[in-house]
Amino acid sequence: MKSLIIRAFFLPNNNRFNDLFDSSGCDILLVDLVTIVIMEEVNMKYVIINHGFKGSNIENWFPYVKEKIDSDNLQVIIPQYPIDEKHHFYKYWKPILDNYKEYGYINGDTIMIGHSSGCMFTIKYLIENKIKIDKLILVSGFNNFFAKGEDTFHSAVNKSFYMSDEALLEIKKLSNSIFCIYGDNDPYIPQDKLNEFAKN
Repeated sequence: MKSLIIRAFFLPNNNRFNDLFDSSGCDILLVDLVTIVIMEEVNMKYVIINHGFKGSNIENWFPYVKEKIDSDNLQVIIPQYPIDEKHHFYKYWKPILDNYKEYGYINGDTIMIGHSSGCMFTIKYLIENKIKIDKLILVSGFNNFFAKGEDTFHSAVNKSFYMSDEALLEIKKLSNSIFCIYGDNDPYIPQDKLNEFAKN
């Protein structure tokens, strides 16, 4: 069954987002594109990609993955989270994913991908909401790491996503498969931190 896809922007003056953003902290990059899919038969699977610190849903390898994967029965969704200094924190990112959860995009068949600090954001969200998914892919993920010389804003943002190592283990109960992908020449995260995150 083909799906009828209706795409709608929830603009800053929309009541759903008034409690998330004030007028000075919101521009087009901070507007979340919520895709509402109406289907006679629910057979669509979703892939949700979450960007990291100061990220964008149109940068890195995200558009390439979307182009390669999008099909009649597999849809890639890449939310744009706020990256201004006031709203670049877990409590402001969470309501955006809540919208996707409300419309049924995050379920037992969903594949979720996190990049950089978006890995811990994704994990924390799933654990807090006790949501089971099909696959979790973590690209260059880390937890409880603060770089030397890191500015206080960057540290505060990361801290809002972090969890204790013990609490982090709960994610193993919430995904059928977990994959950790990372390189050996990351310019920001030490190799031992990447290794430690993947092994845990």
